[in-house]
Amino acid sequence: MTNFLRKIFFSHPALTGISVFILAGIVGFLLSYREYQLDVLDEEKSVKDLVEILEEKLQSIIKASSSSTKILAYLYQHDGLDDDFDEVGKSIIDNIPILDHIQYLDSGTIVATYPLAGNESIIGYNILEDNETIIAEEAIEAIKRKTLYFAGPLELKQGGKAIIGRQPIFENENFIGFAAVIIDWEKLKKVVFSSDVPSQGFAIDILKENPTSNEINSILETSFEDLSGPMLEKKIIEGNWIIKVQKNKNEAFSQILIPSGFRLITSILLGFLIFNITKQPAKLEKRITETTKELQVSNQRFEYAAQATSEMIWDWDMVSDKVYRSPNFEKHLGYSLEELNSDSNFWFALIHPDEREENLKKVEKFLKSDKTFWEVEVRVKTKQGDYIYVLEKIYLIRDKKGNPVRIIGSTQNITDRKVKEQELKDAHAQLKKAFEELGTSQDKYSKLFDRSPLPIIVYDPSSLKILEVNNAAVEKYQFSYAEFMTMDILDIHPKDEVPKFLDKLDEFKQTQRKDFRKLSKHQKKDGTIFEVDVRPSKIKLNYSSVNMVLISDITEKLRHIHKIEEQIELFKEIAWIQSHVVRAPLARILGLLSLLEVSEEPLPEEIEEYITHINDSANELDGIVKDIGKKLDVIAQNEDKEANFYFGKKS
Repeated sequence: MTNFLRKIFFSHPALTGISVFILAGIVGFLLSYREYQLDVLDEEKSVKDLVEILEEKLQSIIKASSSSTKILAYLYQHDGLDDDFDEVGKSIIDNIPILDHIQYLDSGTIVATYPLAGNESIIGYNILEDNETIIAEEAIEAIKRKTLYFAGPLELKQGGKAIIGRQPIFENENFIGFAAVIIDWEKLKKVVFSSDVPSQGFAIDILKENPTSNEINSILETSFEDLSGPMLEKKIIEGNWIIKVQKNKNEAFSQILIPSGFRLITSILLGFLIFNITKQPAKLEKRITETTKELQVSNQRFEYAAQATSEMIWDWDMVSDKVYRSPNFEKHLGYSLEELNSDSNFWFALIHPDEREENLKKVEKFLKSDKTFWEVEVRVKTKQGDYIYVLEKIYLIRDKKGNPVRIIGSTQNITDRKVKEQELKDAHAQLKKAFEELGTSQDKYSKLFDRSPLPIIVYDPSSLKILEVNNAAVEKYQFSYAEFMTMDILDIHPKDEVPKFLDKLDEFKQTQRKDFRKLSKHQKKDGTIFEVDVRPSKIKLNYSSVNMVLISDITEKLRHIHKIEEQIELFKEIAWIQSHVVRAPLARILGLLSLLEVSEEPLPEEIEEYITHINDSANELDGIVKDIGKKLDVIAQNEDKEANFYFGKKS
């Protein structure tokens, strides 16, 4: 069959050239088609990437709005904010620049808004009774969803165009009002479609689905006519928005035209080249004939040797007792080929005396067995008198009766490998020693952990399961160690503290600060609730990242603060009336410093240093306050607002 194909190949050069051209053309076409598919996928991916960027920007705004409305709703439900709404609103807007206004609605009526200036007209406006616009429908949609829902963009009653995020508030499953944020529409577009968004070459629109009629309308009014590129839509359920992106042109086909033309030319040239090659058989045939006989013997020898895969190849004809060894033996061992090939026993004489007898026994055993392959590592002597390690691989050929008649072998110099193995053993010994020393260090660390006077708890940040506690934690919380190992970190928090803890945990996961801390409430086994100062840190435990928290009981400190607050209540009223904006923050700082300075408990050196810096800055500001009002020179003892900031309660 091979001869027949060869005859056709060389007998018809033109047919062969055309066949190669056709085959190469088919391969080129398949490659071009595959490139076209990849280009189409790349264009679809670029559209998808742009949609994901826009979605990420919108989601970041939604997340910030959600946090703001949840904080506002929580404060209204637990503390009320009749007097402090402006202060809370200012704090939220200052920290989240994308927000323009915040509102609180009692049922559907707007009762508070920040800033108030320019928005007076909407106080008392009941959005649920506005049947002239879609405002009431989208407010009702938020109530149905029981979660943050964005309305708009809408024309505002007080002027301007914005989107409104409303967080419905429920008490005992009954709707009581909204916490709302307002974002200027133009500001939102600048943030979402900022210069870092790769929008060139794409058409972008945001669609709005009516929650009642399900009618979909274009917000940006972008035209998608005459566009040929891939298109993708992504729904943002928080506002019933649909991000729609389409590439202006499908460029995949035009991009493969040049490569396709090049492949066509290549196919033609290849066919022409094969045509010329097939015209040269006579020249090659003569040379092949001359070398065939030599190659037959050589190829047979090295075909068997290739099975051993080594550097030094040898062939022992056991019938004639003739040995052939490749020139690499002379290179590695220094003996001439005449010496090596002169006697089949010469090689056995080179084996190290400690291994020679055992090796001979293994060879005899192998020859008597029915195996055809064998390998062994031995040391052999070089002509210079040194010993090197070699790996012998043997392939045995037997006659029909099973008697050995020929051995094809290879010998590899593995001295370098042996040296590296020894180095590896030495390194392993050093590593083992290092691990033993590490174990000692871990033991010392474990003792420090157990002997800490402050409670320490280690927990998994994903599952929140408690992984380890020290003796101080067992004593403080009254749970046994075994009980702790069945608990998660939420079990030591009162139920109303769990949302705060989860918010702080999210904040800690994202922060890089080394001095992160939080004030919270914990609960003992008997139900006793106490105030704590928690200092978390991220550590590695068994190759996993876990959280370790150091806990300080600050209940007694808070009691001292409350006593001071009762004594200065009358003065606080005067200070509030005379200098509500400037003096109240300064009084909180100086009051807290005074409390810490007179505390009977010793403070850490680091805290004392912080107190010194804060005290210097507060005294400087105090001089400015004195210039404003002489009568408030003792305001430094007021700490009501400071306590409200740190501990979440009012005097």
